[in-house]
Amino acid sequence: MAVRWGDEAVVNGATSVRQWMVDYQEEDNPYAATNTRGGTDRHCGIVDWTGAYGAYGGTPIVFPGEALAFAGEAALDKGCKGTAITERIQIVWNHAKNDYVAHVVHFAGNGDLTLGGIGSALSDNTVPTGLYCSGDTQIKIDGVAFSDVQGAMLDIRATHGKPPGQIGNLPYATGGKTRRIKGRIDWVAYVDVLSDPDFSLLPQPKQIVEFQAYTNATQYWDMHYGRIQRLENLGADTEGTGLIQVRIHIAMKGVYGSVYGSITTPAGVVKWPS
Repeated sequence: MAVRWGDEAVVNGATSVRQWMVDYQEEDNPYAATNTRGGTDRHCGIVDWTGAYGAYGGTPIVFPGEALAFAGEAALDKGCKGTAITERIQIVWNHAKNDYVAHVVHFAGNGDLTLGGIGSALSDNTVPTGLYCSGDTQIKIDGVAFSDVQGAMLDIRATHGKPPGQIGNLPYATGGKTRRIKGRIDWVAYVDVLSDPDFSLLPQPKQIVEFQAYTNATQYWDMHYGRIQRLENLGADTEGTGLIQVRIHIAMKGVYGSVYGSITTPAGVVKWPS
């Protein structure tokens, strides 16, 4: 087995990919019986695989709940591939460092995973024109831009969990393998801002807002509506003479009175309701 630098890291259909990874596993299902002689044996288990890839830019090629024909090349036209379902997308801004707007796509198996040959060589022949600096973007609530933003994160997900949490893509097993069907959408976000000491000027918990996170100068994720859930780290730092900084947490509110909200991509595509 040769050792090779994983410098290609291409994902089919995606551009400006930074890295990808896949976790391929069998559920641990040990047993012991009168004839295992005081030891433990393993024979049956459910096979599953999950993965993620990171890329630059603020608009992933897929949305939670959508199918993903994943193929990832590690090097030399080799890697792994399989049919998956998108579980979660995370878009990240770092204004404090003026870092690139970037995202991570999380996916999970909804078909068999093939290791080794991926059928054909993958390449990213696009010109990296979609890269944008966080410091040149705006984060708005109800159409008003925050000043002195330090960073933000938008997490849109359909990952499975039990109430009172998220109920997303439902996994099930057939033939000893895990599959999934599309589930419920949810989203959360946070914004880090340098704050005026009059904290009453901040959005307050239980407040219903429209959250807009720009991916470039003119395009933005429009999350309509969100509910302010938490103001984190209100306070001051005498010893460290730190700047007053607050993290504002927001979560999806799908219905406001008698009006349904929406999730709209920077390209103007309404992804929810669908």
